[in-house]
Amino acid sequence: MTGMDRLRVETLGPLRAWAGPTEIALGPPKQRAVFAVLALSEGSLVSRDELVDHLWGPTPPATAVGSVHTYVSGLRRALAGPAGDALVSTGTGYALRLDPDRLDVRAVEQLAARAGSAREGDPVAAVAACEQALACWRPGAVLGGLPGPFAVEFRAWAADLRLRLLMERAELLLELDRPNGVADELRLHVAAHPYDERLRALLITALHRSGRTADALAQYQDLRRLLAEDLGIDPSAELRELNSSILSENGRIRTTADRALRAVATEPVCPAQLPCSVGAFTGRDDEVRRVLAASVPADREGRTTAGIMTVVGPGGVGKTALAVHCAHQSAGAYPDGQLYLNLGGFDPRQSPRSPADALHHLLASLNVADIPADQEQRAALWRSVVREKRLLIVLDNAESAEQVERLLPGAGPSFTLVTSRNRLSGLTMRYAARRVVLSPFGPRASLDLLTAVLGPARVRAELPAARRIAELCDGLPLALRIASEQLAAGSSPRLCDLVADLEDPRHRLDVLQIPDDELHSVRGALSCSYARLDAATAHAFRTLGLAPGADIRPEAAAARLGLPLPVTLTALRNLAAQHLLETTGRGFRMRELTRLYAEELSHRDEPPAESAAVTPLPRSRDVPRSAAEARHARAG
Repeated sequence: MTGMDRLRVETLGPLRAWAGPTEIALGPPKQRAVFAVLALSEGSLVSRDELVDHLWGPTPPATAVGSVHTYVSGLRRALAGPAGDALVSTGTGYALRLDPDRLDVRAVEQLAARAGSAREGDPVAAVAACEQALACWRPGAVLGGLPGPFAVEFRAWAADLRLRLLMERAELLLELDRPNGVADELRLHVAAHPYDERLRALLITALHRSGRTADALAQYQDLRRLLAEDLGIDPSAELRELNSSILSENGRIRTTADRALRAVATEPVCPAQLPCSVGAFTGRDDEVRRVLAASVPADREGRTTAGIMTVVGPGGVGKTALAVHCAHQSAGAYPDGQLYLNLGGFDPRQSPRSPADALHHLLASLNVADIPADQEQRAALWRSVVREKRLLIVLDNAESAEQVERLLPGAGPSFTLVTSRNRLSGLTMRYAARRVVLSPFGPRASLDLLTAVLGPARVRAELPAARRIAELCDGLPLALRIASEQLAAGSSPRLCDLVADLEDPRHRLDVLQIPDDELHSVRGALSCSYARLDAATAHAFRTLGLAPGADIRPEAAAARLGLPLPVTLTALRNLAAQHLLETTGRGFRMRELTRLYAEELSHRDEPPAESAAVTPLPRSRDVPRSAAEARHARAG
């Protein structure tokens, strides 16, 4: 078997390559980018000048050609052995001998063509082909971390291909009268493609056919407003006709009793919606015991009030990981099923789910037919349906207690586990919900997580460096996992190299991110909490980021902010409620990664006169400004 026959490449996610069963370490980002260009050229010769253009664009450095030669030499060493003859060179360029069937993106194109051919004669087979194609995308950004214009263009092309496949699948399912689940999938993509009328038409149709007519009409009005305000145009004639047809339908209005009869008559289902547990889950032994103890029904014959527990803490501390881990362990005690719903409370990709939308998802998950449009009727029907069921319900990433309240079972043996960055005090006061507060790991647990991900041998070989990584990551599980990914991906081959990158506070937040994936970064996690602050509290956060040291005494904060002590205490408590500060016996504490983020914002957004008292660290580059951050900067 030749190297061409053994080589397999994945591009629809982080770039990966295998020679037979062995994954190939492709090296640093620009070297990996050269490999991506060659792989996606499918054996065609790529000149050195073309590689320079693909990696650097129109303004390459003087050393670009020499760097290309270095990267190709590195790839030749990486491919040596089972795939040693795959990379060939000529006097003018290079080629990668790769069987097109062993390149994931070509398999997707073949499946897309198969779906198109089967659409008229066998729509079920066409749906299957679309789903096979969509399954080729893997977690993580497409060509994540790879620099250069080629990678940027390929990401855009792959995103467009994926959206077209999703819409093709949605059209087929609607033609087959299988609308359930279509709307929830499509709505995830509306924020990224707000003006796409085909996408919006499919979403409106799916919502209407799923019994969510009010939501369908709201989607049309949202698009109409957006097109008018941003582009000065109206929706297309086809969309206007679709909206009119929904408005003109005269179906029989069923009473609440009629709906209840239909709900009971519908064939019941046993949902199993829990997502996969996080890999290498470690630590949190006490918290796991508390959640598991609360999740076991006290009375196996039924209890009068449904159990509720909240898991709260700062972004990136592992709330979802703990909740899902415990839910999998408790699932056996809930024979009527497990429901999981991401409420999107702190997700920059989409607005938080409305209670009405969340209730529709929950009712549809139990195969309830004829779901009413009115929110309060949905809540009443939900409580009636689950009254006698033993369900495990995970409500992830809640924005507030108000978002959650209507989703709680009224009574019965079910158990609800809610995660949030908000303390959800309303649930504790009104419904006696028990609370688990997660804090960052200590040194021992941080080292255990690094060991679980990287392996004991690698950590033992550089134990002092591993301990320093744990310290520089502030014990935050998200930061520790990002650091582990940097080491596993080869961008920092040795632990001491990563320590050197993290030691510079000007660059630390830059290092603690997955390239091209804002959600998987410490800065991104903090920005979601910052976006929830009012203007006065946001100003206080930025100003306090310039103060040296971690501990914050209220009196000292009042002096720095130039505010009365009661007003300062309100701001400090608001920051603590969003877990941007920790409360201590004598005041408050800001962790170092949080302080670095606050300092970035202050250096960028605060007037020079207000930040002159403490000289901020110089920035390595401009911090991307989110819409929420921009609002705070103007208001502050």
